[in-house]
Amino acid sequence: MLKVAVAIKFYKGEISPFDKTCIEMALGVENAEIFLISMGPKEIKENLEYFTRLGNVRAILISDDCYKGATRL
Repeated sequence: MLKVAVAIKFYKGEISPFDKTCIEMALGVENAEIFLISMGPKEIKENLEYFTRLGNVRAILISDDCYKGATRL
């Protein structure tokens, strides 16, 4: 089984259209186990869990106070 990792970023509770396209493309790969990886606060857990209902998708949320502000540009 092929494993596909897709890194996504939530901004104000939403993911970008580019990240949505990456998820859609990953879902189109036959016999693939898809891992969504995101870094952010624990509040986005429910948003991330939504995507696990789309198929063979697992979600990984990296959330720790030591990373606060790490994603700011």
